[in-house]
Amino acid sequence: MATISSRGGLTDTNIRESTKLIRPVDLWREEPLSTRAKNAILLRREKIGAILRGDDHRVVFIVGPCSIHNPEAFIEYAERLAKLSDQVGDIILLVPRVHGEKPRTKDTEIKKSWKGMVTDPSLSGKGAMNSGLRRIYQLMAACAEMGIPASTEILNIELSQHLSPLPALGVLGARSVEDPDHRHVASGSSMPIGAKNTTTGNIIAAVNAAVTARVPHSFAGIDRHGRAAQIDTLGNPHTFVILRGADTGPLMGPNHDEATVREVQRMLEREGLRPVIVIDCAHGNAGPDPHRRHEIQPGVFRSVLRQMETNMHIIGLMLESNLLPGRQDIIPGKTPDPRKSVTDACVGWDETAELILEAREVLLKARRD
Repeated sequence: MATISSRGGLTDTNIRESTKLIRPVDLWREEPLSTRAKNAILLRREKIGAILRGDDHRVVFIVGPCSIHNPEAFIEYAERLAKLSDQVGDIILLVPRVHGEKPRTKDTEIKKSWKGMVTDPSLSGKGAMNSGLRRIYQLMAACAEMGIPASTEILNIELSQHLSPLPALGVLGARSVEDPDHRHVASGSSMPIGAKNTTTGNIIAAVNAAVTARVPHSFAGIDRHGRAAQIDTLGNPHTFVILRGADTGPLMGPNHDEATVREVQRMLEREGLRPVIVIDCAHGNAGPDPHRRHEIQPGVFRSVLRQMETNMHIIGLMLESNLLPGRQDIIPGKTPDPRKSVTDACVGWDETAELILEAREVLLKARRD
């Protein structure tokens, strides 16, 4: 004989609470963008699209914290990046990372499984998405006001509408790139979208995502009014592949070597796409130890930079960077240093600036030669 749950009912037996989320349109109305910010976002999207098409021979560097846990410290970082952008903008378009959601392979305690500012802005392990969404929205808007619109990772597709007016560039992460719904969202996105290889180093998944997002789709999603809706897309003409190395499995290790890059470019050409690639200097390309990736990223950066001198289809780099180098754990009851990463180890600001200025000189010389 069947037994009945002590909590009763057929649904929600494991739901503690549900909280109504702000609608995307209400967030946009309450946090209106200035004309300056809107124009900056549109212009940066157009410029990145031109780079992907080969109409602009500059490169895109996506630079910033692995995650943002302190808004004030990030604003200081963004202000420094904006000044540096003025120095290198003839060769390099700098795009700050504003990744408000953090994917997790395995969740345990808060210090290892913090899901990012959108979900948990207080770093307490308790969800507060309305507050978190607003904070990330404000930080992205601040970047646009500075003339350096942000990049973001599309993680929770139910929240993708809320932040959609703001980024200049989006990313399908290593854990999401094989998911059909993420590919469908990318196909309807108004910004260029990069697709990362998986955590196990599956590059074909990234190529397939870039191809799939180019064509129209119909899928179930959330519209700007917060309603469940059928979404019909046109397809996104500006997709590309990001190589980020592998963290696990038989392919564990970097994939930024010249032979792999050339093979991926041939794969893209066989699919009828321009063979443009961005290389992530962090994650699997920076080794298996997240505590030491700030030490390894500069070497990866310079290795890829040497390839960029002759391979014009490597159109960008990703660098995880913060005000201070390294990382720290989230310890309940203790306020973390606002200037240092609470997730993967980041390159410090001084070395970040040195690398970017060095890259400008190298690429400027290569273009002249």
